[in-house]
Amino acid sequence: MKMLRSLLIVSVVLVGGTSAQAALPEFSGEFPDNMTAAATSPKSEAAGGALVTECGKLEGTATFMGAKTGSVDLLFLECTGKVLGISVGKCTGLNDTTTGSLLLKGTFTLGFELETLIPVIGLSFESAHFECGSTLTVVTGCLVGTTTLVKSNTQEWLFKASGGKQELTDYTNDKGEMVSCKLLSSINGGEAKEFSLIMHVVQTVAKAIEVKD
Repeated sequence: MKMLRSLLIVSVVLVGGTSAQAALPEFSGEFPDNMTAAATSPKSEAAGGALVTECGKLEGTATFMGAKTGSVDLLFLECTGKVLGISVGKCTGLNDTTTGSLLLKGTFTLGFELETLIPVIGLSFESAHFECGSTLTVVTGCLVGTTTLVKSNTQEWLFKASGGKQELTDYTNDKGEMVSCKLLSSINGGEAKEFSLIMHVVQTVAKAIEVKD
């Protein structure tokens, strides 16, 4: 039965229209709703290990603006970097005043994983610049992760990757369109290449939020 539901939804998405939009999951609660975010040991990696950053923790804030969208500020703290396996010290955003901190700002959209009924979060980031030693990196693009369904004052977002590549890179957005979503990094002005981010974020919201599929 689940397979039949999945095939029906994918067929609707491919032809477009209001039915595709209605099939998408959505946040249920009171909006706007503010939240605080936290994670331990987030890690990022450029393809091929050109740059690996490891942070002690993440602190952030976000706002659920409606049934499918919101804004987010994620502050990574106690960050250090390795270039081709060699330690280059602390990594700091060009606009950050605390050594070892990196701020990523952007928006989030709720959708679902292609060919499944699994709700996902698409994070789209503003361009971010940071230095690890003498290595300057510019990060752009977006990120896809799964999210929890139950009605609660906490929301969990999980982003998985391996070898510099995200586990999820495509999703269906709130318009019923397929979105190809990747993070990219340019190191010292070089060609932009795939960049991964591993993190398990737990948000605490002021009012209970549920994801309904």
